[in-house]
Amino acid sequence: MTKIICLSGETVFFDSEKHAYYLESGEILKSVTEVLKSNGYISTKYMSEDAAIRGSRVHLAIEQMNNGERSLNDFSSSRIYPYLEAYYWFLIDTGFKPDLVEKTVIDPDSKIAGTLDITGTIENANVLIDIKTGIPCDWHPIQLAAYAKLAQKETYHRYTLHLNAGTTYRLKDTHRRLGDYNNTKWVDIWNRIVEASGE
Repeated sequence: MTKIICLSGETVFFDSEKHAYYLESGEILKSVTEVLKSNGYISTKYMSEDAAIRGSRVHLAIEQMNNGERSLNDFSSSRIYPYLEAYYWFLIDTGFKPDLVEKTVIDPDSKIAGTLDITGTIENANVLIDIKTGIPCDWHPIQLAAYAKLAQKETYHRYTLHLNAGTTYRLKDTHRRLGDYNNTKWVDIWNRIVEASGE
């Protein structure tokens, strides 16, 4: 169990094996991914354990690179190196400057938690980016809208960054392309959860 200080200052605990968040009182929080699954947006039918492990390793490595703990060259013999090189070229091409990295956010009313991958700036614009190592899915924009709401960063431009094994990347704009549609979908889910909890 890992102790985490959230963006808002609250303390939570994260069980990586169960992918579950807990308050200090022991009360369990619902994760954004769990909520989207229970509302029919995410299907695990085509998700493999290998892909999940790869994604976790890539996220950890990018966190270490962004924090200055390790460099790209440190991973030269790793199987995830191509994904990290793709991220490196994303940094070079866009001039992205990271700010918050792997930061947990919670909403006390709905008892929902999630972890932001990265916030930062591209050409002086505030952006929220979710990193993916698999294929694009329809639920990704709604997931990102959820993180934006939990972090109270709805005005940030939202992107999914798809890193490929061939050292290439694709940056998908989920904010401008669909406007507030994804945010509206998440707010509807959130309101139903709060109502059901009697808030």
